[in-house]
Amino acid sequence: ILEELRAAQDDIRQRQGLLGGQINIGMGASIARTLMPPVITRFHEQHPQVKVRIMEGQLVSMINELRQGELDFTINTYYQGPYDHEFTFEKLFEKPFAIFCREGHPAIGVTSISELLHYNWTMPTPRGSYYKQLEDVFKYRSQIPQIGVVCETFSSCISLVAQSDFLSILPQELGCDPLLAHRLVMLPVTETLPKAAYYLIQRRDSRQTPLTSSLITQFRRHARGILMTERK
Repeated sequence: ILEELRAAQDDIRQRQGLLGGQINIGMGASIARTLMPPVITRFHEQHPQVKVRIMEGQLVSMINELRQGELDFTINTYYQGPYDHEFTFEKLFEKPFAIFCREGHPAIGVTSISELLHYNWTMPTPRGSYYKQLEDVFKYRSQIPQIGVVCETFSSCISLVAQSDFLSILPQELGCDPLLAHRLVMLPVTETLPKAAYYLIQRRDSRQTPLTSSLITQFRRHARGILMTERK
C-alpha cells in the first residue's frame, strides 16, 4: 500500500511538471549486463533528479515485489506459472545460450551433450525461467546433466565455471565479453539449445507514471535495435 501511495504521488507530481520521484525495476542478469547500462545511462542524463533502483535476479525472486508494487516492472525470462493472470508479458527479444567451460577444460573438443553428462554441472536456480525450460528439454531428450551445485546468482555460476571443472549453460554473448572471454570457452555441441525469450513484465492493474512509461519506451527501442542487429 505504501509503495502504491508513493507511485500515485510521483504520478501526480510528474503530471504537474515536477519530474522527480523513484523508479524501481527488476532485471534478469543477462539484461543487467547488456540492455540495461546504455538505457539507464541515457535516462539518467535526461532525468538526473529521478532515483532508479535496480533489482537483479530471475522472475520468481521478484513476483512478490511486483505484486505489491515495490517493483514497477521487470525484464526477464518467463515460464508459464500460476501468476500468469496477474501480469502482462510483452516479448522483447530472444538470446541464444550455449554450454561453457573454463579454458583448458578436458571437455574441450566434445561435440555432443551426451558426452558431457558425466561431468559436474552447475546452473542458476531452475525455479521458473529459462532454466526451467531447459530442464524440460533435457528430460524430453533423456539427456539429464548431474547438477550438483545450484547457484542463486548468475555471477556465482560464472565464477564457478571459470575456476573449476564445472560446466554450465549461459548466454552465448559471454564468449565475447571482454572481461570473461579469456576465462570461458564455448562448447559447440551439435544439439540445439532453446533460445531464451525476454519479456517486459508488469502488473495488469498497474498505472505507470509518465517517467516510468518513458523508461519502458526506451527499453523497447533499445530491444528493437538488438533485434535489427541480429537480423542483419
